[in-house]
Amino acid sequence: MTARVETVYTKEEIDLFKEEFDDLFPYSIKRLNNLFHMIGRRPDPKHEIVVDKPVAGYKEVITNYYLDYIPDSFARFHADRPPKMTAITLIDKSDDLEGGEFIVLKAFKKKHFNERFIFDSMGSKPANAGDFIVPEIMPMEVGETCLLWGELHGVTEVTKGFRRVHVAWWA
Repeated sequence: MTARVETVYTKEEIDLFKEEFDDLFPYSIKRLNNLFHMIGRRPDPKHEIVVDKPVAGYKEVITNYYLDYIPDSFARFHADRPPKMTAITLIDKSDDLEGGEFIVLKAFKKKHFNERFIFDSMGSKPANAGDFIVPEIMPMEVGETCLLWGELHGVTEVTKGFRRVHVAWWA
């Protein structure tokens, strides 16, 4: 499977996510694994919308949480482990949002030269077909969900505004 963006939840379900987000206690994340300078919120127990609505054939939610990307927030490239699938839903964003693009690394499709070029004095390693080295921005609108199956992904630094997501790990 390859990462894709689709509409998983209805507008009414997105509104319920927003309501729950507002009701949860925020905690500051200076650095938590691959997440930097953001606000987290954790529902307890797992949200019924998530638990009651299988996504892409997956029925068991391992965990779910909210992230509020604010200025200076970003997520470095990482792959979520152990879930079989990660669903990241954009539940809200400000009109003045700058940065905060969701990026995945996709497979390089063409075999590149393996020989060193005269201008390659830094000793960079070759790029082979199938290597996950090509960054791709996954445009998302409020209400859309990006589904991932172990792909490396991250979020560019937010420089203005905010971006709110709901993250669910599925088994």
